[in-house]
Amino acid sequence: MKLFLLLIPVLAQMTYDDCKRDCTLDWVDCVNGCDSIGNPQYCHQNCQTVVHPCLDECPKIVCLDQCRINLENCRKNGKGVCEIHFKECEQTCEDTYTHEDL
Repeated sequence: MKLFLLLIPVLAQMTYDDCKRDCTLDWVDCVNGCDSIGNPQYCHQNCQTVVHPCLDECPKIVCLDQCRINLENCRKNGKGVCEIHFKECEQTCEDTYTHEDL
């Protein structure tokens, strides 16, 4: 799953269920193309290897989304050092949810 989801202009908090749904839709798109190739079993296995890391990334994506919302709210309120707080929040998400063994 790509982190492009963070560019959504709406200030609605992404939930774990939203992320899970997005991963599932990616998986459905992937398997829908499997019947048109020569080895559908391999294709289905490949789709599984795509969806599992996507689901594993959901907690980090939700965390980063909250950082984005905090940044936008900070900018609206003119609190000054918004980008510094955003970078700190972003780093906390990375440190908390990045798994070296993935």
